[in-house]
Amino acid sequence: MDDGPIIQQDVARVTHRHEVQDLIRKGRDLEKMVLAQAVRWHLAH
Repeated sequence: MDDGPIIQQDVARVTHRHEVQDLIRKGRDLEKMVLAQAVRWHLAH
């Protein structure tokens, strides 16, 4: 279970037109971007 502090987070807009596979893809893409941002931020500070 992840119980550490939130370092970085973001949101993605979705509508009722999105299919389950669209949501899965959006979630994975968003996780990749947020992780990369958090690593860059960590390395810069």
